[in-house]
Amino acid sequence: MKKTNIEQTVSVSIESLFKDEFNSYNYFLYIDHTIESNGNEYFDLYDIFGNLLCMDGEECIVKNISNGIVTLGNEYDTPATDFSLTLNEFETATGTTIKAWFHQQTNKEILWRNLLWT
Repeated sequence: MKKTNIEQTVSVSIESLFKDEFNSYNYFLYIDHTIESNGNEYFDLYDIFGNLLCMDGEECIVKNISNGIVTLGNEYDTPATDFSLTLNEFETATGTTIKAWFHQQTNKEILWRNLLWT
């Protein structure tokens, strides 16, 4: 298994989320599925305000993992956008498994992140 850390780039399959009957944990995201007359299909992830967050197959950067939520950044959009997925949604969209360990030391919390890629 490949180990990496935050700031790892991952390819996001919005199509996989759609086919897995995506139901965002926070209801602030939705998938627009478009089928053109020639049969081409497009899957795009939007927020509730209609802002495009990620298109199917785009690469995003893992920015944070906290409380079962993975925050991804899409640096290819202008302006750059961030969005969050649950661990299950992230695993579905990327084919990647995440394990995170937390360590408490004195009065501050140190987050040890160990991403295991399968």
